[in-house]
Amino acid sequence: MTIRSLSDLPAFGPRPGAAPVRLHELDGLRGWAALSVVAYHLFWEIFAALAPGFHNVATGFVLDGQLAVSVFFVLSGEALSAAYFAGKGDVAIYKLAIKRYPRLVIPILAVCLIVYAICHAGLAYNVPAGDVIGRPDWLGAWLKTLPTIGDVLTFSFAMVFITNDAATAINPFLATMMLELKVSFFVLFLLLTFKHLSNPRLVLLAVFSALIMLPSTRNIACFIAGIIFADIRWSGGFVAAQKSRFNWITWAVIATVGLLDGWLHVRHWHGDYSPIFAIILLTAIYCNTRAVAFFTTPLSMWLGKISFPLFLIQFPIIISFTSWAIVWTDANNRLDLPMIWAIALASLAACLIAAVIFEPIETLTKWFGNRLIAATTRVWTPRQKAVA
Repeated sequence: MTIRSLSDLPAFGPRPGAAPVRLHELDGLRGWAALSVVAYHLFWEIFAALAPGFHNVATGFVLDGQLAVSVFFVLSGEALSAAYFAGKGDVAIYKLAIKRYPRLVIPILAVCLIVYAICHAGLAYNVPAGDVIGRPDWLGAWLKTLPTIGDVLTFSFAMVFITNDAATAINPFLATMMLELKVSFFVLFLLLTFKHLSNPRLVLLAVFSALIMLPSTRNIACFIAGIIFADIRWSGGFVAAQKSRFNWITWAVIATVGLLDGWLHVRHWHGDYSPIFAIILLTAIYCNTRAVAFFTTPLSMWLGKISFPLFLIQFPIIISFTSWAIVWTDANNRLDLPMIWAIALASLAACLIAAVIFEPIETLTKWFGNRLIAATTRVWTPRQKAVA
């Protein structure tokens, strides 16, 4: 399809006859973003004081956890919208709404039970490790009291979606879940609403523009950007851009975003701008043939498959294995730069292995979501027939 003006765009909403396919580049991007968050915590946060050389413009971009989180939000917005635009329509929205909460809760509960077991087995060393690395305000501030099963259940089913208080959290890295759940339902609501408007794209752009203006709402704007990307994708916009001269310009855009984000990150000025950088970066990637090809390689697909388990499981690894290694090597006067590299890389490997082991929880979650949809359909369909 050749799109020369706005009038050439198909109507906003499901594309009749579009074949719903899994967007592999989204999976790959999600995987690398998850890996970036884990590496950011290990190299940038934990060893910042002991190895200041880890802080430079290059790592400031590649290991930018805040940028990666904003990328997650854009990808979530598009993933939630993809099936709708690919032809499934309202049915896709209802199904996503039904399984969204359990999709997040089941893996969160599983990882929080792991944290509970680590703490009660006496294997959590994050408090003394925080003193060793000079981060009692971060690593040493977590889990100062033993969590109870009640704490685990309350946090997993409710508090993780209500507050981001790191001092009382069973897993403080899950602060993003509060926004993830709430804005996910906002996205689904918008998709149901926009089809009744005379000019939904204009309204969508207005909502995005209003949200992106304020630093406090920019991450919400990332979800809205995801809807816009889904609309563009299923209109053929990204494919058209890949075939144009813009495909080559995107390399300059990607390089500029990387340099600017890395420079600002080193100076701790980048937080408010991470959502903007994420949206620009993903736009450039989607319009770049080689970039899309990279994020659909087998390695990228594998990382995408374990992305959510990897994001979840990093915290138990850091408070146990990573923290123990820091305390042990410090006690033996061996916490030098080579050992710091060894601990960080071994912890990264441990996170990847643990994420693979965690995969059955993902399988259980998907099974439960499908059964819940099937059960809801069985209850809802007879009611519809009765009303008819």
